[in-house]
Amino acid sequence: MINTKLLKTISESEKVVGTKQVLKSIEGKTVKCVIVADNADGFIRNSVTALCRENGIEIISVPSKKELGRISGIDVPAADSGLKKRRYNTCLSLSSDC
Repeated sequence: MINTKLLKTISESEKVVGTKQVLKSIEGKTVKCVIVADNADGFIRNSVTALCRENGIEIISVPSKKELGRISGIDVPAADSGLKKRRYNTCLSLSSDC
């Protein structure tokens, strides 16, 4: 189940969806947060998360590609999605300091 704060932030944010666009956006430093589906292909998941770590980009996991596609506003499953910097102002971390 996805946290309601996370769901609201994702649905209200400008985003890029799909591995190719997410990787391009990470490299271009235009995303502040990347959401990755737990059931995404291991190679894709590892590539995206490694690049995020290298660039200091927050990584959030969601249970499934189907759910990520739905909350990202597309009609197909999505392995990953990135929230663009200019629209991402809310802390998504579940820690108490948000």
